[in-house]
Amino acid sequence: MELATPRKQALGVYEQCFRPAFCWTLCNVFKTHFANKNTPPETLTHLLSIITHMLLQKPKMHAEQTRALVSSLGKLTNPVCSCSDVTSCGLRSFLHNPMLSAFLGINGDVTHPDATFSFLSPVMHEFLLAASFYLDQSVQEISDKRSDLYYTFLAGLSDSIQRKPIEDSVGKVDESRISAFSQWLMGNVSRVLPDGDATKHFRVFRLLQHARNSSLVKESISKSQWRPVWYSSMQEPDCAALSYVVSCVGEMEHMNLYRAELTDEQVERLIPALRLSKSIGLSQSRLSLTAITNLSTALAEGRTITLDLSQSTLKKELVKTLCHALTRSTLESLNLCGCSLTTADCEALAQMLSGGSRLRVLNLCGNNLEDQGLIHLSSALENCRLQEINLDLCSLTVASMPALSSALNSGFSELRKLSLSRNAVMDDGIELISRVLQKGRLNTLNVSDCELTGSCCSSLAAALQSENCHLTELDLSVNDLGQSGAMQICEVLMTPKCTLEILEMSRCELTKEVFRALGSILTSGVSKLVSLSVGLNDVGETAAKHIWEALRHKHCKLQHLDLEMLSLTDACVEELCESVAASSTLSTLILKNNIMTDSSVPRLVKLMLDRPLITELNLRYNDFSEDVFELMDTCQNIVY
Repeated sequence: MELATPRKQALGVYEQCFRPAFCWTLCNVFKTHFANKNTPPETLTHLLSIITHMLLQKPKMHAEQTRALVSSLGKLTNPVCSCSDVTSCGLRSFLHNPMLSAFLGINGDVTHPDATFSFLSPVMHEFLLAASFYLDQSVQEISDKRSDLYYTFLAGLSDSIQRKPIEDSVGKVDESRISAFSQWLMGNVSRVLPDGDATKHFRVFRLLQHARNSSLVKESISKSQWRPVWYSSMQEPDCAALSYVVSCVGEMEHMNLYRAELTDEQVERLIPALRLSKSIGLSQSRLSLTAITNLSTALAEGRTITLDLSQSTLKKELVKTLCHALTRSTLESLNLCGCSLTTADCEALAQMLSGGSRLRVLNLCGNNLEDQGLIHLSSALENCRLQEINLDLCSLTVASMPALSSALNSGFSELRKLSLSRNAVMDDGIELISRVLQKGRLNTLNVSDCELTGSCCSSLAAALQSENCHLTELDLSVNDLGQSGAMQICEVLMTPKCTLEILEMSRCELTKEVFRALGSILTSGVSKLVSLSVGLNDVGETAAKHIWEALRHKHCKLQHLDLEMLSLTDACVEELCESVAASSTLSTLILKNNIMTDSSVPRLVKLMLDRPLITELNLRYNDFSEDVFELMDTCQNIVY
């Protein structure tokens, strides 16, 4: 029991403890060290350095002899060798020396040609191979075909503290060999980190950790293009190595732990790296209460600004633990989308928001919060720094809108972006939210698919033209606004007071008259619209023509236009392309889910080649055959 703690703490030792002979050796070394009151070995390399030093003391030899012995043993690349192998590597003078049997098992008469020699320990064999690189100047290059253990020892022996015991026996190593290894390792890091293979990343992280040279880590990382990859499948040593590297560098831009199933011990090992990560991604991860506690510790003590826990199941106690830490953290953005949160969790969230949290963005999309949950949250909106909240698909109804409206109307709320999409807000709820718009706080409102009708548009229109309204983005998609409701919105767009820049009215039962009105708005010189989405309205290309013809006009400022599923055919493509080509501002055009065929593709490709300003032309789900795929591939900005 006395040996357990130092054994586990010594870097690289724990992974070798499946070998019975190694464990026996380990116990003997620790026993001797404890008896002499020495500090336990800090790494596997340090341990092997101590063991080698101990073996070389019995019997006592001169440093030149021991150096020659270790160097020669390191030339034996195979674990089992013949007599000729041994003599050719410079061990002839040691054949009758009892010191040789401390490292090699001898089968037969040492003077007989048929005698065989085998290393007593595969771990010791790899250590001696690595040591020979530092002791034998004839070994010019580091082999790329050795085991991970060999490279581990190379890294460890580059550290003066780890190699000191063996140097006490064989003498100092040449500093040029240390420099050669450092250059090799930096080159390895530069080749591996731009690659997307996380396993290779961990391999070089471990080598950097075993070298225990923070300057080397900083220089290696700074000279490489560290590509962000998923670090989901990790072992404890990987976590420790990653934490060491990040600690040496001083920060990490984004820690991607997507779909990670981390044990409590792994999260504990990751705490140093998590503390220094500006952004942490734990989407679809499985975390226990202890793991969340360790994560919370890192958040409370660290510099993380963004945390993504979306699609991770968080039970009540986990949410409480997390929220408690967030009152003391630097976190500004928290994604809890689809985390199975309930009304009860909203109490902890509300306490966190009003308890000193710095949170600016909160995503609660896809949780069954219900009205009472939003009422809890609303109580905190008057006394927190939150600027953006996503309540999409949270089982809300009009019943919770009075509390929300009251909080936002208080004059103390800092909320700027509000998403209530896919909730039963209904017309009465929008009337309450419209009062908020007149206070001039919100600049983005998403009420798509909220069971609205044209009846709510009068209150919205009144709010949009009020002097204090600063709304720039409004999403009304998937609501049955009809012609009467939409025309009220159109009338407001023609007034100078309206600040809307982004308007989405896809699938709103719009008519040809509405499209005609929108075309007039775009050319009026009054409208500030830069983005318009009016897809999925059954109006046909004759009505859509009013929109694209507006693109020709000098007053039209549209940068984004969505005309999805308007039954556009090949017949309109020429006129459409001419209008788009005449626009000086349009950069994104969505034409997916229409009924254009192969004959339209050459003209559309020509448009894109002639107009580099357009960064995306979305043509998905039209009636194209594979025959035109190659032609569309000639333009990288066409999506099909």
